[in-house]
Amino acid sequence: MPTPSGGRPAVRSMRGMVASAHPLATVAGVRLLIAGGNAFDAAVATAAALGVAEPYMSGLAGMGVACCYVADERRVRALDFVPPVPRRLQTDSRREAEPASAAQTAGTPGNLAGWWALLERYGSKSPAEVLQPAIELARDGYPISPFAVEFYEICIERHAAQEEWLDVFAPDRVAPSAGSVLRQPDLAATLEQFVADGPDALYNGPLGAALARHVQAQGGWIGEDDLREVRPRWTEPLATPFKGTHVHTPPPTSEGIQMLLTLRILEDDLAAGDEPAYLDALVRAIRVAATARIRHTNAPRDELIGLLSDEAIARMRAEAAAAFSSRTSDRGEVHPPQHTTALATGDAEGNLVCLTQSLGGKFGSGLVVPDTGIVLNNLLEWGDRDPSSLNHLSGGRPLSLPLAPTIVTRGGEPRLALGTPGSYTICQAQAQVLVGMLAGGLDVQSAIESPRLHAHDGGLVKIESRARPAVVEALRARGHRVEPAESFDQGMGGMQGVARSASGWLEGGADPRREGYALGV
Repeated sequence: MPTPSGGRPAVRSMRGMVASAHPLATVAGVRLLIAGGNAFDAAVATAAALGVAEPYMSGLAGMGVACCYVADERRVRALDFVPPVPRRLQTDSRREAEPASAAQTAGTPGNLAGWWALLERYGSKSPAEVLQPAIELARDGYPISPFAVEFYEICIERHAAQEEWLDVFAPDRVAPSAGSVLRQPDLAATLEQFVADGPDALYNGPLGAALARHVQAQGGWIGEDDLREVRPRWTEPLATPFKGTHVHTPPPTSEGIQMLLTLRILEDDLAAGDEPAYLDALVRAIRVAATARIRHTNAPRDELIGLLSDEAIARMRAEAAAAFSSRTSDRGEVHPPQHTTALATGDAEGNLVCLTQSLGGKFGSGLVVPDTGIVLNNLLEWGDRDPSSLNHLSGGRPLSLPLAPTIVTRGGEPRLALGTPGSYTICQAQAQVLVGMLAGGLDVQSAIESPRLHAHDGGLVKIESRARPAVVEALRARGHRVEPAESFDQGMGGMQGVARSASGWLEGGADPRREGYALGV
């Protein structure tokens, strides 16, 4: 018999699978699969429910990207729903100082448009059916978990001046305790309005007008014209071969090129089975790949494909031999890694969906549109105030975000949907889990649970304290400045994955670093 590992078992099923960062959101997606929906229906139901069940991580007024295997078309596609910077934000308006108000951090909402684009192109159920679980969750409420209380305790002070936020999330003007029931009737009514009127209620209607007025009244940039111009973009993913598979992730505005480069740089160092040697090579590959990603932010597709060429990878492997220190984030590690969410879904037909969506920071900007329950993001904080930056904030420019939902194929067949939150941790964490599965033969749950490391700006490397002491000492002996992290560190991501076997059964894994759960049908 297999020896129990002490961790969660991988979940296996035949008809469908959902993995997400909150059990109630996973159940929302499973409901659609049981009702005969496909992986796209389940993904949107899960995404909408996540915005209700973990409102500190994501919501309909956030932004995101998705990567999908479409069984009927036998191809991988990416969907980008990260809108451009609002047009009213002018080049010089953020050159010298931090934004004057929370409203000035709010970017144009993209998630709702992304959900609708997935449903319209590939869904099999109506918006009413898909959004019903989220509507019920918002209207009827759910008990706040001990995990979530921390976010409320931090934000009760941060958003103390924002009456609308307090009215929704802390009506007693104190942080709710574990077991308190959060009900969001305004959000339930808003979701019902989208069922009746479609996304135009937000992007070309009175709800959007109210949002723009509220933001601009507090000094922000979003206008009705920005909302009208939101157009999710279907794109061709970037892909690279790795260990007999192809790993696919969206092009910019996604920054997943770093993950692909890390895998390519590493591949020749994986044969020996020497863990310290692998981790040493991993850290060096991460540093070189992060440097390349920063230098090529928002680069044209041809330029990024050139980075993945054998010649370019050979140069990077040579650079990795001396890579003890680097920048791993665009402006120094100023962005908390915990406040985004990911999900993965699969169905019996072979469709796989991986979606990553974000509000930016905890509860985003904290700005709530009155009487709607809509929480606005603060994702403009991920842009750069330096006019020379490739991710410079200026009206109408693209906004590059470190999101990297991933699809893996083998021989053209779908094998894995994998994604995580984590800001600039995302590409590092996903590379490690992919190595565990594709080179190490781990199942999706075991790979997700394995100890992770994070290469920080400068020369610091943090590694979860479950790592073997001998391995940590071996890394130090190789010249790395290593410090321990928590045993299951939230900062190392919140990975969710759905794998598909060659014979068609599905396997789900969810990250215990968050509240993740995988369920199959």
